Amino acid sequence: MLTIIDGNNFFRRLIETGGGDARSILHQYLDPRTETIIVWDGEKGSSRRRKVYPQYKMNRGPLDKDISVHFNTLVRVLSHCKVVQVFHNEYEGDDVVAALARDYASKGRKVHIESTDADFLQIKGEYPELVTTTAVGKVTPELTLLYKIWVGDGSDKISGIPMFGQKKWDEANLADLQRLVDHALEHGEIIDIGLPKAVKPTVELIRALHEIITFYPIPTHELTIIPGVPNYAAADAYLKEYFL
Repeated sequence: MLTIIDGNNFFRRLIETGGGDARSILHQYLDPRTETIIVWDGEKGSSRRRKVYPQYKMNRGPLDKDISVHFNTLVRVLSHCKVVQVFHNEYEGDDVVAALARDYASKGRKVHIESTDADFLQIKGEYPELVTTTAVGKVTPELTLLYKIWVGDGSDKISGIPMFGQKKWDEANLADLQRLVDHALEHGEIIDIGLPKAVKPTVELIRALHEIITFYPIPTHELTIIPGVPNYAAADAYLKEYFL
């Protein structure tokens, strides 16, 4: 089993619950039980999606300074652990996680994605026998993309199709919703599936939502890879330097 950790998601949750101090992370990942890759967000990762959909994560400013400093400390500590750290400055960590998970799963490797981000259910839907994730969604993995296009994703400030929502989703013929989306993407037209008059999806919005909810392909040769070399003494000395 290969474990791919969505670093910003996983370690932020640990920090916020009091379990993400650098020494605890050192002890946990010095020699983890499974092969582990930790993926971090790129510095400019969100800008690509914001160009397509300006509201994307608009409620999220830069990382809190204390958390940002803590992440930098974790990167240094983890470089002395038996893990590999990966990022691309121009992409979000989600895109890198998805690219790596697909690559390994396509070769028959079992992969666990450690993250609460339900977007990763799309990968589980593609490889149901090989990919697992801690994320839990409101719909089955296979419906994750369609659901987020129509209903949205409040955590990322994705509004979905205006005047649509959970109630209309529950009442809708999902095959018709998929047919409308597919036709809009392939032919640039909105077909009539009997939606309420107030619900008026546009080709432009569907294309934008589809783009930002799916994952961007990553030029893997451009990834920054930090292979860890287990060295407790070096990590310990680094932490003591900062009274940690």
